Amino acid sequence: MAAADEARLPRIDTIVEWLEEAGLADVQVERHLRNKRLDPDEQEQELRTEARYRYLFLTDDEIETAVERMRRGAAAAGEWIDPRPTYVMVAVKP
Repeated sequence: MAAADEARLPRIDTIVEWLEEAGLADVQVERHLRNKRLDPDEQEQELRTEARYRYLFLTDDEIETAVERMRRGAAAAGEWIDPRPTYVMVAVKP
């Protein structure tokens, strides 16, 4: 799923180039870690929804395997935190 997202989404430096080509200047990129507490039941629902609509190449068995791995990981972790980054871009219109 991560590989599919990486192939689907533009890289940050590509977006910066687009902004500069559009005439924006002083483009700044800030990286923030989410560090969001996750609820395993909510994450399972999100995984199933995303798999159904975004990752059509996954089989039902692969989705169930992913859900089981996610449950085991959440149970082993105790407190489940999502550290993935979010990027904020700021630019100036001259």
